[in-house]
Amino acid sequence: SDVFSLGAVLYELLAGKKPFKGEHAEAVRYSILHEEPEPVSRSNPRATPELERIVAKALAKDPNDRYPSAAMFRADIKALSAEKATARHKISPMRLLIPGALVLLVVALLIVINPLKVNISSDQDAVAGDNTVAIMYFENMAQQGDPQRLGEIITNLLITNLSQSQDLKVVSSQRLYDILKQLGKEGAKVIDRTTASEIARTAGARWMMLGSILQVEPHLVVTSQLVEVATGNVESSQKLTGQRGETVFDVVDRMTGDARKELPVPVVLDVEPPKPVAEVTTNSLDAYRHYLEGLEYDHKFYDVEASESFRKAFEIDSTFAMAYYAYGWNAFGRQQMKEGIAAFDKALMYADRVSEKERLYIEASSAFFKQGFDEAVAKLNLIIDNYPDEKDALFMLASHYYLRGDNERALDNYRKVLALDPVNKVAYNQMAYLYDRMGNFEKSIWAINQYIELVPGEPNPYDSRADLYAYNGDIDNAIASYQKAVEIKPDFYRSIEKSGNMYLYKGDYEKADAQYQQLTASDQPTVRSRARRYPAVIALYQGQLREALTALDAAIAADEREGLFDEPYLKKRRLKLRTYADLRQWDRAYEEARLVHSTYNEIFPAYPSLGDLMAASMFAETNRHERGNSLLAPFESVLDTLDEFSLEWFHFAKGEVALNRGQPDSAVAHLEISVGLNPDNFTLQYKLAESYLASGRVDDAEVEIRHINARCFVRWQD
Repeated sequence: SDVFSLGAVLYELLAGKKPFKGEHAEAVRYSILHEEPEPVSRSNPRATPELERIVAKALAKDPNDRYPSAAMFRADIKALSAEKATARHKISPMRLLIPGALVLLVVALLIVINPLKVNISSDQDAVAGDNTVAIMYFENMAQQGDPQRLGEIITNLLITNLSQSQDLKVVSSQRLYDILKQLGKEGAKVIDRTTASEIARTAGARWMMLGSILQVEPHLVVTSQLVEVATGNVESSQKLTGQRGETVFDVVDRMTGDARKELPVPVVLDVEPPKPVAEVTTNSLDAYRHYLEGLEYDHKFYDVEASESFRKAFEIDSTFAMAYYAYGWNAFGRQQMKEGIAAFDKALMYADRVSEKERLYIEASSAFFKQGFDEAVAKLNLIIDNYPDEKDALFMLASHYYLRGDNERALDNYRKVLALDPVNKVAYNQMAYLYDRMGNFEKSIWAINQYIELVPGEPNPYDSRADLYAYNGDIDNAIASYQKAVEIKPDFYRSIEKSGNMYLYKGDYEKADAQYQQLTASDQPTVRSRARRYPAVIALYQGQLREALTALDAAIAADEREGLFDEPYLKKRRLKLRTYADLRQWDRAYEEARLVHSTYNEIFPAYPSLGDLMAASMFAETNRHERGNSLLAPFESVLDTLDEFSLEWFHFAKGEVALNRGQPDSAVAHLEISVGLNPDNFTLQYKLAESYLASGRVDDAEVEIRHINARCFVRWQD
């Protein structure tokens, strides 16, 4: 209703008249409920179509069609250029004093809010959520700068410990981080009383806990205050001194017990007492410190540094489930699938050593990467039901729908993330790619520019913006944006690699090679492994197939010497297979296909069916279509049980087999299904174009090739 009312005010400012007319209240009511206002441009020719769209969306009859939050409304207005935003109809100053919009606002409140049975309460009721407490960062007064992150550690351990209570809601550390970011104090670990109160009110907390570390050696001395947010009254104060032999974890357990006693909340009966915090995190202070450090790197997309910190954490404590969990996601981002799956398996093994919420995250993520999509969605929805402010669950759900091609559901969930956290950079990042997929390049650039505005000193938003330019054929701007990312972080390997891809696309092989050589010199084994493929790629772009095979042999041998058998290794093998196929050396191509199949099953033993589907397409590509068909036969009777990813590969393999058997129409039918399931995959689209050509559909083939040329190159290389 507030968005609707603001839309009405904006309409009157722009058009010089009210959007809904009537001689009396009942007539205005009828107009609001049943009539659409005239387009703003009829009264103000300088109003742009985008501005009209914004106003119309704010004034939508159905609340579900309006902006879900004022933040999203603001974001769209802010996206307009300065010229568009300042284009106004000349309205007399006296007219702006007429309170027509204010009258309309009251009418809207009576008509729109009350039928929806929305309760209007005081500000205090709105911010003071029952039984909600916000734990502020503990200031380390004993050690300037808190070099050991002790204040941050105590804060996070307290949040975890108190979150075990079913009768108490605790503001998450992520939410605390987000609100600080909204207040322009991202990363702040020292929070004054005024800021703390603002954070607590924003988070909807009834109480806040403030604390200080007064002494570290020889014993830990900590003070804390429990404050009622609405009144500022101190409910209780504590001063705890660590006893001989007590760890930080023991002190946090005592603080938790004392806080629980002081908080005036009803205790849920017949519930097991909270576990000691060391039993739901780690018993090592150093491990926890490295874990928090890894999370901080992760926020900046510093993948390599984050992976090192997470690895140190679980090397110190081999039962630290959340360190494995974080490392699993990090490994997938680095295309180290085997490492990621192994890490999730470890997290599952020790899932009895985490909180209930964290256990659900581990189970959802593990299910997702093992193609248990329905189970993953169920777990995520359970998190959202029990913890409505968990934006990470909403984000994961949005990403799930994104990967499955359900654009509208993905967009809806990303918007929900932004409603909770209007300055969430990762949501803007993903929305940018989503808008691009939906064909709205302008909106994708708007979203990525929001990301850049939030963190202009980080490399990843410039890398993402470069991707968007590249997908849309603007190669020069793509290169400039990749180079901007590298200026900020000289070892940001993603942008270095993709800069090389752009020069390769332009045919500037010397500059492409210079970029790839930077990766070859990296001290990170996985980066070197990715880089080793490119001498062969450069040779292939120049039609030098035999030189490419020589380069691939050298790259594969180097990987094997370093024991690097993962996705980059398999890419080299697959490229070698295709090169032999192009040379019509079918026996050698077939041997490579068999090797890729067996290596895949060794690396990913949890996905044997997917390995068979991929192998079927490779065998068909090597002119062994009967061998491919034999691998596909077991899937024919269980198609209705396959997930979308497996279906995509099934139909791709069937299309490959049909194409190689001289059945182009059948190939087209299967490949169209496959491309429909994954419209951004270079290989699928290329094979579909080949099938169109083979079946005489030249115009369709041309459309597909143009699409590949304009939008798929970077995705394929990446």
